[in-house]
Amino acid sequence: MSSDTYEEAEAVKLKKLPVQKARQQRERRAKSRLEAINVEDIRRHADLSSKETNAYVGFSVEPEKVSFGGEGSDPGKFLRNYGVAVSADNEIYATDVNNERIQVFSINGVFLRLFPALVPGGLERNLMQPHDVALDANGFLWVVGNIKVGFLHEVHVVQYNRDGQPMATFKLNSFARFPTIAVDAPKNNIIVAVSRGIIEFSAIGLSGSFEIEKGEAIGYITHGNDGNILVTDRSSNSVRVYNRTGKLLLKFGEGGTGEGQLRFPQGICTDKFGHVMVANWGNDRVDTFTSRGEFVRTVVKTPSPLAIAIGPAGQLVVTDSLTDTVIIFRLHGL
Repeated sequence: MSSDTYEEAEAVKLKKLPVQKARQQRERRAKSRLEAINVEDIRRHADLSSKETNAYVGFSVEPEKVSFGGEGSDPGKFLRNYGVAVSADNEIYATDVNNERIQVFSINGVFLRLFPALVPGGLERNLMQPHDVALDANGFLWVVGNIKVGFLHEVHVVQYNRDGQPMATFKLNSFARFPTIAVDAPKNNIIVAVSRGIIEFSAIGLSGSFEIEKGEAIGYITHGNDGNILVTDRSSNSVRVYNRTGKLLLKFGEGGTGEGQLRFPQGICTDKFGHVMVANWGNDRVDTFTSRGEFVRTVVKTPSPLAIAIGPAGQLVVTDSLTDTVIIFRLHGL
């Protein structure tokens, strides 16, 4: 799917948002009332602890969640939050595209600090629109974004320390509106998806690159526990798995609304068990698959999930760029 098609779908969703919000609010209230009754009944008759109740056979409790953000330019607000990452010490880093900055929050959604997306190097314009973010094994932040030059979007990658000071920068010989980034933690290599290209480099320079098949549209990228590279493909509503030389090893998912089917898949990440989590944007949910592409379950249902990340304790962090919010889900059993 082309970026234009995605933007058209996003525009349609925005028009429907007020009606959807009202319906979802009614559904949540009804569900909350029912679950409150069911949980109390289970605890009264079975004398189960809270943890045991969540694991009760045939009954599932809605994940606890915290939501923050909203549209705006004040600290804690966003104008397009396309990327998110969570550090080992539970800090959430979120890109704020049109405000040209990175914002940092606690794992409970409390605003901590922000810093501008500076691109060092004496450029005429030294602020980029940061699209995606990742953390390396040393705790440094890697951000990919673009600076508009005429009608083109020049792609830059910048390494920052935790306080937002630029440490290193790479200008890619590519132009793209929606670049995304991931880190291969064992090697500490940086992997960037730009249009149809996958570029890998270390702190000392380029280490490899390849192009995917013509007609495919990369959404987001991540690094698998087995060393392979996974990307969401918006054009074929699938996830594609490549080795480091660009050989396609696996493709899973197909267009649709059923279990294991995807519509405009976006963010992607892996958990400590090697499961693959996919932001099923068009179906308003986050789904989990095995590393072999077998559907496991829908983790959460949430409107328009875009970027996703997993916290140290198994928290699922999701951005919704339609409402400029970030949602933290505390998943039971993880």
